[in-house]
Amino acid sequence: AVVSTQSGRYGRAFSKMDWGSHALSPFTLNVRLIGKRVNCHMAIAPASKTSKKPPVSIRFADISSVDIDSSTILKIPGSGSEEEMTNIEVTCCHVDLDRAVPVSLDRTDPTKATATVAPGNGGHYILNVMLNNEHVPTSPMKFFVKGELHDDRCAFKPLPN
Repeated sequence: AVVSTQSGRYGRAFSKMDWGSHALSPFTLNVRLIGKRVNCHMAIAPASKTSKKPPVSIRFADISSVDIDSSTILKIPGSGSEEEMTNIEVTCCHVDLDRAVPVSLDRTDPTKATATVAPGNGGHYILNVMLNNEHVPTSPMKFFVKGELHDDRCAFKPLPN
């Protein structure tokens, strides 16, 4: 935190930040104090050109263009090196309800796994496959589930235009 009563520019770079269960790209926040006014600017930081990440072999099927209804149980196959598959984390979020959706991860052998998700509700979802707090190729996957959206207290039924 920066505490100041003097006019001027202040800035800070942020990395390894999360928004709920979602990893954020590195970003900078610049604040300009002019008297009692505040002017803010936030910019996504470009990937560092000096730090090369080792290539990953891990791959999960991309479900972003698959037709899915709310009764479908998704089984998303993945494969990678034994070390990668030991360290992966798979999470799912229902965007419209802002809720985590349970994901089970069946590690069929040291180099393969299947992520299972039962959406149960219509709406927009994000599936994250993370390796050492970094998204793997095809992650995050955004997908849409057809069907009614049920909340604890109400149900929304889409109507045709």
